[in-house]
Amino acid sequence: MIDKNIAWKTAGHNDWFRVSMDPTLNIEIIKSAQHLYVDFDSAGDQVATLIADRWAQKPLYLALSGGLDSEFIADRLVKNKIDFTPVILKIGQLNEIETWYAEYWCYKNNRVPVILNYSISEFESAWDKFGPQLAELKHYDLVPQCILYDYANQQNAHLIYGAGDMQFDTNSQDQFYLHSFDLVSNIASVGEHPTSFYMYTPEILLSYISGYDLTLSENYNKINAYEVSPRPKIGYQQSMSRDPQYFELKHRLSTRFNTLNVPHNKPCYFGTREQIIKKLTT
Repeated sequence: MIDKNIAWKTAGHNDWFRVSMDPTLNIEIIKSAQHLYVDFDSAGDQVATLIADRWAQKPLYLALSGGLDSEFIADRLVKNKIDFTPVILKIGQLNEIETWYAEYWCYKNNRVPVILNYSISEFESAWDKFGPQLAELKHYDLVPQCILYDYANQQNAHLIYGAGDMQFDTNSQDQFYLHSFDLVSNIASVGEHPTSFYMYTPEILLSYISGYDLTLSENYNKINAYEVSPRPKIGYQQSMSRDPQYFELKHRLSTRFNTLNVPHNKPCYFGTREQIIKKLTT
C-alpha cells in the first residue's frame, strides 16, 4: 500500500509536476498550463473528463466527505455524465456533522452511496494496519484516506480524492502552500488511483489561483468558485479532534506507534499568487 521509496515522483495529468518527500514536501512544476479557464466550473469539467478518459476502465469511486471540495467534484461528475459511486466513511459519531452533508448530497441527487461504518475499535484496528507504515513517513493522520484507498483496491476500482487545493497563508508573506495530505495519492497506493483532483492539471490550479480573492477567507473563496451550498469549515480532522473520545484514541495509538515526537511534514510554500501564475504560464 505505502510506497517507501522516498524520491521524486511525477504526478497529475501527463506528469505535469513532481513531488518529493525527502526530507520534507517539495513540489516542482514540469509542464505549464495551456489555457486559463476564467470559469472554474470549466476547469473542473476538464479534470473530470480527463480522469474518466484515463481511469474509467474500472469503476470510479468518489471519496465524498461532505466538504466543499468533494461536493464540487461530485457535481462535475454528474454534469459530465460520468458514472461513479460515492463512498462515505463514518467513524462512530466523530465525523457525523460533515457526513450529513455527504448523505444529503446523495439524497438530493438520487445517488446510492457506499457507507463504510467504522466503530472506534475498528478505526483503531485500521491504525494497526496502516499506522506503522504511515508513521515512518510522518503521515500518520492519513488513516481515513488509507481506509478508502484500501476499500477501492478491494473492489478493483479507482478512487477520486478531493485534495490538492492550495491554501493561502496571510502570516507567511502572502504565500500559497500545500501539505503532504493534499497529495495523499502520491503516498498511498501510488499509481493505482488518480492523483489529487485539484492538482490534476496545471489549468485547474491556474484557474483557482487566478480567481482567488486575497481579501476573503479560503472558505468564502471556495463557495464562490465551487458554487455549492455554504457550510462551516469542518474537515474530518477538525471535527474529530474536538471529540474527547477521538483525542484519547489518537493519544493512545500515537503512544503505541511512537509518533508523539514525530513531526508532521512541513508545508511546501509555493509562492505568492503572482509567482505561481508565472510558474504556471512560462
